[in-house]
Amino acid sequence: MNLRGIVSKSLGNLDQLRFLNISTNYLSGSLPQELFALQHLEVLDLSNSQLSGLVPEVINLPSIQVLNLANNALEGRQPILSKSRNLPEFIIRYNQFSSTVDAGICNNSPQTRVIDLSSNRFLGNLPIGLGNCQSLKYLFLDSNNLSGSLPDDLFKLSSLKLLDIHGNRFSGKLDKRMGNLSGLIYLAVSYNRFSGTIPDVLGGFANLQNFSAQGNDLEGQLLNSLSSCSTLEHLDLRNNLLNGTNNLNCTALPHLHFLDLGNNQLEASILDQLSFCRELKSLNLDGNRLGGQIPESFKNLQSLVYLSVSKSTLKNISKTLQILQQCQSLTMLLLGANFKSEEIPHDGIWGFRRPKLLSIPDSALSGAIPLWLKGCGKLEVLDLSRNHLTGIIAPWIGSFNNLFYLDLPNNSLTGEISKNLVQLIKLIVFDPLIKPNQQLETLTYELLHALPESIDLSNNRLSGQVWPEFGNFARLQILDLSWNNITGTIPTNSSLMLSLEILDLSHNDLSGMLHTTN
Repeated sequence: MNLRGIVSKSLGNLDQLRFLNISTNYLSGSLPQELFALQHLEVLDLSNSQLSGLVPEVINLPSIQVLNLANNALEGRQPILSKSRNLPEFIIRYNQFSSTVDAGICNNSPQTRVIDLSSNRFLGNLPIGLGNCQSLKYLFLDSNNLSGSLPDDLFKLSSLKLLDIHGNRFSGKLDKRMGNLSGLIYLAVSYNRFSGTIPDVLGGFANLQNFSAQGNDLEGQLLNSLSSCSTLEHLDLRNNLLNGTNNLNCTALPHLHFLDLGNNQLEASILDQLSFCRELKSLNLDGNRLGGQIPESFKNLQSLVYLSVSKSTLKNISKTLQILQQCQSLTMLLLGANFKSEEIPHDGIWGFRRPKLLSIPDSALSGAIPLWLKGCGKLEVLDLSRNHLTGIIAPWIGSFNNLFYLDLPNNSLTGEISKNLVQLIKLIVFDPLIKPNQQLETLTYELLHALPESIDLSNNRLSGQVWPEFGNFARLQILDLSWNNITGTIPTNSSLMLSLEILDLSHNDLSGMLHTTN
């Protein structure tokens, strides 16, 4: 449907109406009061429109079973359905409801299975009363301003399969009684103010697939009890204070595909154990205290697609690359801010064929752009910025048909900009972006396409001219050639760079003027 306009109050005259679904339209304005007095209405779905205004605080819909007001701009307090005795689904996410949460819905309708209050403006403590919804399976409270500790009766919800409270201001320790929620499949407590250690009760979650607790102040070691969650697929503990050794038994986690332990205080001993996580597809360890070297056993991670170990004080870039090139599925590799003042290797690297993203900035690496990169023909993003690289920009980089992000600033590169470089086809041709279907392909897609089309060669010692063919880069958004020794005139066809947002040619010896389209 493609309905527009307001919701007519004449709908209130349909006193026998049982089912009303006008979701996913372009309806606007406020909701008529008459709509909330239909005595026989069982399903009311007004989701995914542009509705606004106040919703009555008390709604008189005694027969209602599904109330879905999601994805609008509705305001007021949380609606109270005082006469409803059988409301399986109560969904008001993505609105502007405010004030405190009312748990009365569980007193009136203890058989409720879904409560979704996410992405509103609720604040204050979570009240006692939700524990009365003994059939509750899905509880979404994320992305509000809720605070304090979790109420005691929340831990009585033994039927709960999903609990999402991320993006609030809950504080204190994660309660050991969390273990009572043994039926959980999905548990998200991220981006709150929880502190202390992760309770050693997670081993009782026989069906847990996703546990996210990033962005808190959790400390201590990774618990061995996590290894008892044999169905675990996604574990995200990024941005905490975890430290010490690793007690995670990867051999007991055959389905673990996603592991993010970035920005903690973990040490090198974690690396050996993680090499047993043979089904890992995405691994983030950046911002830890790893030190040492990537172990030889990492070559066993044949399913690994994404690896980030940036800012981890690693050493021996040559050995690291020799090991990681044997990870045949590796597509995205981030190694920045490691290997301080080492030389980028030119020999012994032969196996990188699949990478779409290679990032090794901020490492003070010396040497020339290595020839083995020529074999990385699928590269879309190459970042070797802020090193001490010398020599020329290899002309064969221009043959990378998929390259759209080239970041080489703050090095000591010399020579002319190769005319081959202005043949990067991805920056010339507008092609439709094909969205992938698989989950990890979606992750790769989102990471790559969050970056702008960019060429940054600034702060080097490049000479020669700005080739007129730069004007063919119709997709280029950023071009920075500043702080070099480039001479000649500014190409007259620069106005053809229709997507250009940032152009910096300063601190060169260029003449002429920029040309713009009329």
